[in-house]
Amino acid sequence: MNTMQEQNLTPVVRTFRAIGWICLVFALTFAGCSGGTSKSPPKQNVQDTVRASLPQFLTLDSIELEPIPTGPEDVKVNFKATVTPKEDLYQIDREVEGTPKVTLLKVVQPAGIKASLYGSVAAHRTMDQWSIQPPQIDVGLRQFGMPRAAFDAQSYVTGSNDANEALRQQATNAEKIAQAKEAARAERERERKALEEQKAREEEARKKREEQTRVALEMQRQKEAEQRRLEKLQREREAAPAELAKIEKMIQAKERGLATCRRVAMEYRLSGLPYGQAEKDASAYEREIAELKARQLELMNLLSR
Repeated sequence: MNTMQEQNLTPVVRTFRAIGWICLVFALTFAGCSGGTSKSPPKQNVQDTVRASLPQFLTLDSIELEPIPTGPEDVKVNFKATVTPKEDLYQIDREVEGTPKVTLLKVVQPAGIKASLYGSVAAHRTMDQWSIQPPQIDVGLRQFGMPRAAFDAQSYVTGSNDANEALRQQATNAEKIAQAKEAARAERERERKALEEQKAREEEARKKREEQTRVALEMQRQKEAEQRRLEKLQREREAAPAELAKIEKMIQAKERGLATCRRVAMEYRLSGLPYGQAEKDASAYEREIAELKARQLELMNLLSR
């Protein structure tokens, strides 16, 4: 979060800070040591260095120094600076995901309220001139927050009317997005059902065509079978008269044979001879005559249709 605040400094602020540093280093390098001592740089020079390092939204009110020698010509100057924000300074309170994303801010340093800043600067003396390095802040400037303008357009102060309106708009957008998603889901469902119904209709039509084909084939098969039956019947009718005449002759011959067998059996019985074979032959003739007469009746029925 603090890194983002530093990055959100406007290009103008960063440019002025860079120019300030360059001017300050040149001024302190070539300026005399008036007001300073042989063991530390002038307080005014240190104060100017610290002031140049501060962002434009902080005012340096006062500074207290503690020089600590670190070498024959070098010194580390610890300082306590009292600063005052020119405007309310903010940090991110929380981020609310949505469309658009809303960042809620909280005031961490009210305008006009003094605060302390601790750090140090390294200084090097060349002859009677001091060059001072940029200060090192022990507790970073990020603790002070950033001006309202440093945050993007979707950032609002927690609890403000603008923040509440942004959250309401976000909720409205979320509802619209949810409705659009639901409408899209319902449309996909309708398309799915329509596709299923289309497939069902196509399947039913396919089965109907198959059934019609089967019925047509079955009817064709039955028609052909009937045609073959009629053709056979016609052939039988055409052959029936000749077969009837043949059967009639065969019946007559069989009846003569039957009469002969009966007469022989009777004679053998009266003479006391075995007549069993004659009776068997007679029975065979009777069966054959019955079969011939049955066929004869069948043919006569055929001719009568």
